[in-house]
Amino acid sequence: VLGPRLGAKVPAVFAALKAGEYEELPDGGVRAAGEVLAPEEVLRGERVALEGWAIAQDGTVSVALDVELDDDLLLEGRAFDLIHRVNDLRKETGLALTDRIRLTLPPSDRDLLRHADRIRDEVLAVGVEVDDAAPEPHIVKV
Repeated sequence: VLGPRLGAKVPAVFAALKAGEYEELPDGGVRAAGEVLAPEEVLRGERVALEGWAIAQDGTVSVALDVELDDDLLLEGRAFDLIHRVNDLRKETGLALTDRIRLTLPPSDRDLLRHADRIRDEVLAVGVEVDDAAPEPHIVKV
């Protein structure tokens, strides 16, 4: 239930719950790592092992998070990895923090164009395109 809603925040929420860093809310929900879990997302009672779930328990509160990654979450993770790689490239090439770039992707990263707006914003790109001849991501200052 929480995986699609929380996305990349699941590990932080799980870590906070496991460390006992949460707040029980009056409606039966729980707040952990800045995220509010609704009462129906919180299991109370005996802890059980569930395949594909991460479980944390403190006293009478147990929380189980679905940690299975679907295709959308995997693609989002690849987009974050690309952003990190491109920002490293910016540093390696000596670009100023405010320099704009044009980003070229190899064909194997074509599916990342679904996240082109976010990638563009994060790396200060004026454009993101795919070049069938590109062996890896490439940046050019504009």
